[in-house]
Amino acid sequence: MATRTNTQRAVISSSASGDVTIIANPSTKAFMNIWEVFIQTGGTANLTFKNGAGAITGAIGVTSTTPPISFQDGGSGTPRFVIDPGASFIVNDSAGVGKNGYCIYSN
Repeated sequence: MATRTNTQRAVISSSASGDVTIIANPSTKAFMNIWEVFIQTGGTANLTFKNGAGAITGAIGVTSTTPPISFQDGGSGTPRFVIDPGASFIVNDSAGVGKNGYCIYSN
């Protein structure tokens, strides 16, 4: 069972389109747990979160007036996403809008 210990924070700040690596999992033996994701966008796009090359969400439509995307564990002790060993946590942006926020994770 995953435990929320030794967490780290990654800043999300990009306006690139396509696959944007949020965190690269340096371990080829351990899974990476994504506990929280918070992203505010500055325009209209579809965002898809990925475990390496594989999608872990469908396309989420956002606009500059959409409330921020927020995935949190809610105290459940269950990670929102689990990233495979050696894979990266990626957000795919269909339009190249500004994306700002953070991600809390642990290895």
